[in-house]
Amino acid sequence: MNGPDRLQSFHPLLPWVPLALLLAAAPAQLHAGAWTQPQGGFYSKLAGLSFSSVAYLDLDGERQDRAEDPRGELSDRGYSAYLEYGLLERLTLVASLPYKSLEFRNPTEARYFEALDSTIVRQHPDQSASGLADLELRLRWRLLADPAVVSLAAGGKIPLGYEVPTEIPESYVPLGTGETDAEVRLLVGTSLYPVPGYVTGTLGYRRRGGEYGDELFHGLEGGYSFDRLLLKGVIEGIQTLGDCGATGEGGGLVGDQNNLKLSPGLIWSLSDRVEISADLFHIVSGCNTAAGTTYALGLAFKG
Repeated sequence: MNGPDRLQSFHPLLPWVPLALLLAAAPAQLHAGAWTQPQGGFYSKLAGLSFSSVAYLDLDGERQDRAEDPRGELSDRGYSAYLEYGLLERLTLVASLPYKSLEFRNPTEARYFEALDSTIVRQHPDQSASGLADLELRLRWRLLADPAVVSLAAGGKIPLGYEVPTEIPESYVPLGTGETDAEVRLLVGTSLYPVPGYVTGTLGYRRRGGEYGDELFHGLEGGYSFDRLLLKGVIEGIQTLGDCGATGEGGGLVGDQNNLKLSPGLIWSLSDRVEISADLFHIVSGCNTAAGTTYALGLAFKG
């Protein structure tokens, strides 16, 4: 693979109920550096991810604990497949596809109704959803190779047929927004040779479908190698151009969000073609979004 190893970024934009999960960039969006694959070259990765949220950031960005709130807990256990393939020497196809298994648990309300009358139907019962979410496709074109690698990428997000009902229960957890998004991003990266490290950054704009506000997103990644071990760190964020929390389509349950994430990780090369990775993605600030950490383990092949 040309350039540094890729960082998978899962954007679990799980808002607090009565808001729904937003698939961002985030998002679950996969972040890659400015380098392109050689013609016929590829980089593929399968990762397992785990996320749970017992707190949320409200419309003012203040942290609220779910333990003192009847809105319960949100969790996501899933997988993500990622592929880069060199179509031409300077043109790379990038694709990513998540499989999500979402669950909303409402134990506080369950206790309330059981104490009142075990025959009463709960107003906001537990909810779950699982399946393929949104396919992301991009083309990355390398504009410059020296003194730094500069690339331009364009693509979008395509929903894969899951249902977004018009009448949604308060605790509904969807697989995505059901809307097609388009985006463009500028990527710049450079090796720190003779130091065994690299730095790469991203600036982008996302045109969102439906009534959702468009977004600006950015990221900065750095890595340092110790023989077969690569240590890396990422800071990335999404800024809505709408009003944080403003409702869009989908029964008024999905809103615009901001978030800032810190993502340390490591990659161990088993051979020239196989590597394993461990990452965590921690939401440190934002509004109208879950507060929590995603843990990911990945297996990658390159050639």
